[in-house]
Amino acid sequence: MNDVPAALLNAAPDDRDAEQPDVWASTPELQHIRDAAQSRLMAPAAVLGAVLARRLAEVPPNIQLPPVIGDEQSLNFYTLAYGPPASGRSASDSVAAKLLGPSGVEWTPLPASGEKLAGTFVTPDSNAPHGVRFVRRTAYLAWDEVLALRASAERNGSTLLASLLSAWPGKGIGTTTQTRDRNTPVPPHSYRLCAFLGVQPANADALLAGAKDGLPQRFLWMATEDPTMPARTLGGGDIVPLRLADIFRFDDPQELGQVQHVEVCEAARDSIVAARLNVVRGHGEPASGHRLLLQEKVASGLSLLRPDCDMPIVDDASWHLAGRVMSELHDPTFTRAIKDRSREERQRVQHLGHLDEERAAAAETSAVKRVAERLDARMPPTGMTVTDINRAVAGRDKARNLHRDAREWLVNTARWVKEDGRYFRASEQ
Repeated sequence: MNDVPAALLNAAPDDRDAEQPDVWASTPELQHIRDAAQSRLMAPAAVLGAVLARRLAEVPPNIQLPPVIGDEQSLNFYTLAYGPPASGRSASDSVAAKLLGPSGVEWTPLPASGEKLAGTFVTPDSNAPHGVRFVRRTAYLAWDEVLALRASAERNGSTLLASLLSAWPGKGIGTTTQTRDRNTPVPPHSYRLCAFLGVQPANADALLAGAKDGLPQRFLWMATEDPTMPARTLGGGDIVPLRLADIFRFDDPQELGQVQHVEVCEAARDSIVAARLNVVRGHGEPASGHRLLLQEKVASGLSLLRPDCDMPIVDDASWHLAGRVMSELHDPTFTRAIKDRSREERQRVQHLGHLDEERAAAAETSAVKRVAERLDARMPPTGMTVTDINRAVAGRDKARNLHRDAREWLVNTARWVKEDGRYFRASEQ
């Protein structure tokens, strides 16, 4: 470990565990992730989000959350790292990859459309079921910046965001057209999709604008800033991979296996049912369903960080710990992002308001000068009274009191002078 300058040591917390959110001291695995992240000067929260996404990506798609309400739910999982430029968003994902060590999660090219997302998993094959052959069952997508995702989504006719919405609960994605060699239908619960996204506050609207459709609510929001980062290292520390159990998966992507349900504890079931009853009865917040499903997925991922766990489980311990991850790490970051967006929107509106005021002032000045030029052109050598000036101005300009402003402007610019209640050109006096 490198020596640290005294100034940095003095600025660092004396007791890291006392300053850090208690969630990091909850399990040896979370302590390990925190220490590894901070050894590379990365925020532990952002690293944890990527660790969960990568770990869940190793779970085959036939392992699903049970139908507590509705249908089975997929363990497909999205997380994001939220922070300013150069705050280590993409680096957080790199640290997470080192923590997991060698795994079956391979690099996957980023899709530019919903059809390409489906094509990540399948290729057309008229002799295969559903007319497609699987080339992989798992994809881990990492967008370093949300603008790249938005750029792909804004391409003409792109269905990328709609496909991401459908993929999170494990619905079918892809399309079927009359051109068979372009068909890429991917059946429900036949694929595992996990994603990592970097989001700068200035660009967060690219994601938050989809709140009405529920897209941002599907992400685990993790911060890239750590106010309690101890200055005990200058970075470059070695990362020791987590001790993880191997998760069984078929080598052949054509194999899927029988559906297996994740065991879910009564506490989780009761919370999910209670929230759903409130929504059905018209009293609850519909978004609570997304949040509890996200907590289920977080709990599943946390359970897989245990060295002896090769099958996700939502037991009392993982459900409670996931609740703390949500309340101590996710909720503050999501709330901050919404506030940041509101502040930037207010600043934008204020800026537009100032521009409108400037435009209005410029237009008013232009109108005054127009009326002034007209009055000056009509000024006789004998001068004009106020009544004469009023008669010389069109009704619409008079209604706006432009004749008064024009009169004052002509005097203030020394083109007119006033004597004995009459106005004259200064050059004629």
